[in-house]
Order: sequence, then C-alpha cells, then structure tokens
Amino acid sequence: MSYDCYPDKEILKHELSKEPYYGDLLQNYVDGNFQYAVNWLESQGLLSHLPGINRIHFLHSLLLQVHGSKSLEEYGAATLRALFGYMPNDRQREFAQLFLKHANLYIPNPNHAELTHYDSRRNALEQYPLDVLETPEKGSQLVVTAYVKSYLEILETLLSAQRNRLPPFMLIGPSGAGKTLLLQRAVMENSGYQLVTINCSTQLTPSYILHALRTHCVTVSGLKGREYRPKQARLVLFMKNLDLCQLDSWGACEVVELLLQLVQRAGFYAENLEWIGVNGLQICASISGNPMKIAPRYFAINQFVRVSRPTSQDMLEIVQRRLEPLLGEHFRVVGGRGSAGGGGVNLQHASESLMECFEKLQATFTATGGRQAHYQFSPKCIMKLLHDLVFYPSSDFNEALHCELLGMFKDRLISEEHVQQFEAILKQTMRKYYGKEKVFFVPKSPKSRGQLRCLSHDEWLEEVQRQVTICSEYIRKNQ
Repeated sequence: MSYDCYPDKEILKHELSKEPYYGDLLQNYVDGNFQYAVNWLESQGLLSHLPGINRIHFLHSLLLQVHGSKSLEEYGAATLRALFGYMPNDRQREFAQLFLKHANLYIPNPNHAELTHYDSRRNALEQYPLDVLETPEKGSQLVVTAYVKSYLEILETLLSAQRNRLPPFMLIGPSGAGKTLLLQRAVMENSGYQLVTINCSTQLTPSYILHALRTHCVTVSGLKGREYRPKQARLVLFMKNLDLCQLDSWGACEVVELLLQLVQRAGFYAENLEWIGVNGLQICASISGNPMKIAPRYFAINQFVRVSRPTSQDMLEIVQRRLEPLLGEHFRVVGGRGSAGGGGVNLQHASESLMECFEKLQATFTATGGRQAHYQFSPKCIMKLLHDLVFYPSSDFNEALHCELLGMFKDRLISEEHVQQFEAILKQTMRKYYGKEKVFFVPKSPKSRGQLRCLSHDEWLEEVQRQVTICSEYIRKNQ
C-alpha cells in the first residue's frame, strides 16, 4: 500500500485527538498554515532531489515536531523545524519569512528568520543571537554558534521521541559542516544514551553492523525469542557517510536493506534463521554527497536535518577560539584576545590571515575539484591544522603553522602549476608567518606520542643518514 493511498486528513485528525493540549486548536493551526507551506515547497520544485518524498511525509514530520504544542507560536516554531529538512539551507530564510508572515507571527529580525525558535518562558518566538558563541568544553571541538543551536534544537526533538516510535533521521550537508560533532553533542546532552559510530565504505557489510549491535547490547530471552536491548536507556547507531556504501548491479545496497528492516521490523534474521528482535535502537545516518544513492524506500522513512558549513564570520570566530588557547598555553604567548603578546603573535591578525588563505585556496581549487576528488578543502582541514599545532615545539609557532599549511594543502596538489598557485596565495596571505628556510620537524622519539622536535637542514640530513644506517643493519641481520 502506497503512502499516497493514506487519508492524510483522517490521520491528522486522529493523531491530533491524542494530543495532551488543545488538540482542536492545533487542528485549526494546521488547517490554516500547513497546506500553504506544503504548496510553497512543491511550487518551488525543492522535492525533485528527494526520492520518494510526498505530502504524507511532511505530515509525519509535523506530527513528530508539534507534539505537546500549546500555542500558535510554539506550533509555528515546530512547523519550521519539521520542514527545514526538506529544503536547502539557502532557501530556509525565504521559507521562514513567508510562513511566519502567513501565520501572522512576529519575529524581531526577519533578516534571520531561519534562526527562529520558541521561548517557553516568554511564550513567544525568539531568535538565536548571531554574536553569542559558546566556548567549547575541554576535549570538545564544537563551537556553538547561532546556527549550531538551531540544529541542536531539531536533533533534541528527534532524540527525545517516545520509546515506542524512534524515528530514524539523516544529517545532510557538505563535508566539513560538523555533522558528527553535532550528533555527539546532542547525544551527550541526553542522559543514558550511547552513541555507536560506524564509518561506512564500500567494504562495509551487514555482518559488521550486527556485530556492533551484539557488542553494545545485552541479549535477553522472552516469549518472542531472543532480543537485543541497549546497555543503557537508548542506543544511537550512527552510520557515517551512508552514501559511500557499495551498490550491487541492480542499484541495491545490503547495508541499507538491513537498516530498513531494523527500522520497520525492529529485528533481523540470524544465520540460523532465528528471528532476533532489537529494542531501544535509533538509527542516524549522515550524507555528504548525492541522496539519490540511498534506496527511496529507506530514504523516505527518515527525518532530515540540513547542516551547512559555517559562515565566514562564524568561521573566523571559531578559528580565533581554537587558536587562542594554543597561543596562550602551548606557545606561551602572553596577552589578551586580539592583542600582540610576548611571542609577537597577534591572535586577530593570525586568524584573519589563515581564513583569507583558506578562502582563496577554496576559490582557486574548487573548479579543479571536479576532476580531482581530493581537492576538497573544507573547514575540517582548518580544524585539523589547528589541532595538530599542539605537537610542535612551543617556541616555533610560525614554523609550525607554515609546516602544517604545506602538509595540509600543498602535499595534495598534483601539478607544478597548482603548486605555483598555492605558493602565490601563501605569499600573499601568510607572508608574516613564513618559517625559517629548510626547517624540518621529526618525532622526538619512537614513544613520543606525536610530539615533534625541530631540526635544521644539516641536522635533518644527519638524522636521515642515521635512520638509513639503522634500517640497513636490521636488514643485513635478518637476511
């Protein structure tokens, strides 16, 4: 039976009748505004890239988000959360402005309508402030911006769903947008939740997924046979980059078919054909590429969270907050934020120069990326670069930054022309942070855990010769 055959109006009436607060009032809100929102989505042609999605899916998303709403303001925020996943991030502002105007809902700043959320204390719609960023906790890499707060709010409603119907959901966004960090933060804020991450690839098989479930669950026996249950309150299975899984000759994927069975049937058949139930499992997947590679039957039963890369201003703030503790603690630069310290490094200038270099590299090599898949310079590259600076000697900030830029970007280039373009951008943007000529960083010792030491050119040649001698002697003894 197709979803098109379901009487959506009767489903809506039945589900809203079970709402604990003002079911009839919610019915009036939906009748007056939901149809307008769906008509706009269809008229803009935004559903052509979403296989298997139709009006009944919008209705299911709305019912999931609107549960417990008590006012028109709360319903308006729930509708935005429900429908944002079906449109690109660059169209969310336009949609939010039109929908809120049609529903006669006031917001302080329509220019950032996509950041609208419901404030239960004031019973009014508010917006996440753009100029307020939360410093990440120790050990975390996620800097919470206004847009990150809006993503976390949607994730919270999905993760807090009732145990008898745990909706699967997908994080859709480009590489480097922070999808993994978002899910880790959202799961961490829910007590008793356990996150299991599986990195998808063409080598992934269903047996590995079942092994992961068996490892992180306890097996109990009951009237219906054996059953896997989480060791805690809930097990969140995160399929990272699900679109990388191998497809067979007919376009099907065994991994996706197993996930579909786990969601719809809450169990699987073991090798001995015994049915094993799975309870308390919620499946999340991330997609960076084309959603058309996911089977429509599985894709259509998911909820969606659209994640975009940070804006230029947010990215600059993120770089500053990641670089500040490095300059203040590891590289022993004394001085406040944005000021030159004892080491002569200005935090504001270093951050702006690094971001200018990164943006010019993106603009230069994006067109080339169509032919060279590894030319994907995303914000993840900058975060990894800053993370790796801690392994360098504390007295060599300029040399460390220069070395990491070469390793992160130059070593990926495949032609002399691209190398020359890179060096021209580096001279233009990072001239002040050029390191010494012919300085090399090598591990301090085989047990140094990544810590590096600096060598001059002559010292490096001596070290290389010494290692060659050691290897040659080892080979001679074992011949």
